[in-house]
Amino acid sequence: MAKKPIYYASLALNVLGHYGLLVATGIPYWRKSSWQVSDPLYGRIPTFDGLWWQCMSLKTGGFTCSNYGMPTLYVDAGIQACRGLMTTACVLTFFGLIINMLVVDCSNILGNGTKARRSLTLAAGAMILVSWLCTLGATSFYAWQVTYQFYNPYYQEREFKYEYGPCLYVAWVSMAFLLISGCILFFGACKDKGDDEYDGYRYRTPRETIPSSAFDDHRKTDYV
Repeated sequence: MAKKPIYYASLALNVLGHYGLLVATGIPYWRKSSWQVSDPLYGRIPTFDGLWWQCMSLKTGGFTCSNYGMPTLYVDAGIQACRGLMTTACVLTFFGLIINMLVVDCSNILGNGTKARRSLTLAAGAMILVSWLCTLGATSFYAWQVTYQFYNPYYQEREFKYEYGPCLYVAWVSMAFLLISGCILFFGACKDKGDDEYDGYRYRTPRETIPSSAFDDHRKTDYV
């Protein structure tokens, strides 16, 4: 199990996807102010919003951040849902990464060709695919919300209008890595039967036997 080079590629993609999700979840760059369409007075002030903070650049060169100016319990339900989905995705990719490192061929902890190795490979693939679904839900909803507020006339009178931030693109690229990695592990483990089905007695075809009388005749002629 996990002897093919493609499983090492799955491990590398899993690492890239996991760290990409960590970066996208923690950094407040999910959306940024679009100065072209924002208010001329306030729109020139760069603002950046994420899942956990809302930041604004200062003229002195620094920036200030806050939890959307309100307690966590009063933050918009959509933001809280995205927080939960992205946190779940990060946790699942972490455990999937740990299991992925255990089942590759360079690790002999679980033995080679065992049912435990195959089952854990399936579990790792399932975790990664579920994390992909969680990331897809969070990023799709957030991107839809940004697009809706950008074109909705109700938000035309506001000082700031926002566009997609770099973290959304990082999350989308990480999703592609996780999708490929999860499919390799899950469907590869389903296709590869492994050696666990042949752990029992292996039937061998009987060889052609020579009668013992032939050996007796041969021994007798040796002394004649």
